[in-house]
Amino acid sequence: EVRSQVTVTASGTDVALTYDSDGAESLPAETYHPIKWTLTCAGNDVVNATLATSCTNVTLAEIVAFINAMDATVEANAAYTYAGTYTLTWAWDFENASGITGLTANQADTILGAAAANSVSNGAYTYTDPQGNAFDCTAKTGVDFTMSIEVSQIQK
Repeated sequence: EVRSQVTVTASGTDVALTYDSDGAESLPAETYHPIKWTLTCAGNDVVNATLATSCTNVTLAEIVAFINAMDATVEANAAYTYAGTYTLTWAWDFENASGITGLTANQADTILGAAAANSVSNGAYTYTDPQGNAFDCTAKTGVDFTMSIEVSQIQK
């Protein structure tokens, strides 16, 4: 038996809407993330020690940060610290009451839906509401997620 190195790599981008409520530098642009992600292991909550939070109802970036911290050197005949069956789930938080400055969650969801309907997958988008108000935003209407696991032997 020999030691091994487990390298886990994840990356991803999430559905998001970035909006600058005043169109100037006096207020910074804010990003709305309507999808909430949960990572469980064997049906139990996973705690991200790096972020000191659970991986329940968080952004995809937080899930990616946790996964990227799963690298480990495993001694001969020892168990990998993060061994288990993981499940990654998501839910669109339609009832998110917070929204972002200048937009309610409902408005932000409407703008994301309109951007997707107009084939805007990632880029600038101007939405005009029924009252004629224009909202200049950056919309990302898709999810990208990749993950790889590599195990290599370490010679002593």
